[in-house]
Amino acid sequence: MKKRIFLIILSCLILILAAASLLAGRFLIGHPFPFDYLTVDDIESVIVEAFPPGTQNPMSDEEITEMVQLLNSVEVFRRQRIPRNNLVGQSVQYNVHKRNGAQLTVEVIPPWVTINGVEYRSQNSCYELGELNILANTVLGTPFGRQED
Repeated sequence: MKKRIFLIILSCLILILAAASLLAGRFLIGHPFPFDYLTVDDIESVIVEAFPPGTQNPMSDEEITEMVQLLNSVEVFRRQRIPRNNLVGQSVQYNVHKRNGAQLTVEVIPPWVTINGVEYRSQNSCYELGELNILANTVLGTPFGRQED
């Protein structure tokens, strides 16, 4: 009887420690999908910028919907400084103005994502993140965007 009670208490403690370690890991690492919560209804307007060429444009409602879908799929797995001196390619920045007055800045340089100044390495492929660059170039009307037939 004492052995059975001891095993029950021990198994409960192991379960509690396992749950605590999972929660601690979540708080230390952060949420792997930082834009999970973002919906089109939360957004008042978005201005997109691309470097180069250094131009900016506001986005339409359809483009905002596509941007939200793409951002919802972004997965980050660790904070990492972007080696900006070794980069080749285009940086795209989305300046999101939310209805509650908050602002969100998302910069994409595949495979890196910067969220409000905090740099992350993305789990997504460069091709997947490149869809955000293609969307931005479509909005800006550059030759690197989607072409209308």
